[in-house]
Amino acid sequence: MIFQNHCTPHLSYSQQLFEIFICPYFKNIVFTYIFLYILIEVIVLNGFEKVKEKKKRAIKEAAFILFSERGFNEVKIEHIAKKANVSQVTIYNHFGSKDALFRELIQEFVENEFQYYKALADEDQPFHEMMQKMIIRKMNTGGLFQPDMLLQMMQKDEALREFIYRYQNEKILPWYLEILERAQRKNEINPNLSKEMMLLYIQMFTKLGDDFGAKLLEENREKHIQDIVTMFFYGLSVPEK
Repeated sequence: MIFQNHCTPHLSYSQQLFEIFICPYFKNIVFTYIFLYILIEVIVLNGFEKVKEKKKRAIKEAAFILFSERGFNEVKIEHIAKKANVSQVTIYNHFGSKDALFRELIQEFVENEFQYYKALADEDQPFHEMMQKMIIRKMNTGGLFQPDMLLQMMQKDEALREFIYRYQNEKILPWYLEILERAQRKNEINPNLSKEMMLLYIQMFTKLGDDFGAKLLEENREKHIQDIVTMFFYGLSVPEK
């Protein structure tokens, strides 16, 4: 037959016609349908994920504000839900508990702050200017959480405590030592000081920002910041002109 070379052997003439012309047509329809179905599913899934992430971000922002204003113990899930304009069930579905939400907030905050400081250190600027910017940043962010709140949560939440200690020991401290050693090599700071004492000195000012940052910035903001920067570099002595 005329279609014999293109068809399955032993088929009738009508069957061969179906196989050559009709069957591929239906195959194309089925393939197109499957492709469109998958495409629609992907689009719907992406849209769902975007809505999900938008709600999660709203919850985090609301929780951050409330924890900063009231402290951890005074904030309930219902308060966060109301401020984020979501249901309490949505918060539990995303985070599981208030403790887990707080933990994720702190982890995100620590990581974002560290990236900010790293980017600042990567800029080509004198050590004095870099530390001044870092101190100002610390003073501005130090009052975001009540002084004892993070400590209390670290004592209560083992996962949060492990994250803070690990992040500090594996990332923050090695990085701090690196920029201090670099400043010593450039004679921007005293090359005779030990690493341990330099870290202790910096931690003293870090704690100052954590404990009193918000209060110090309530009045005479610029003056207080400049005083802290001056004391960081010169102590109580008269700055060199």
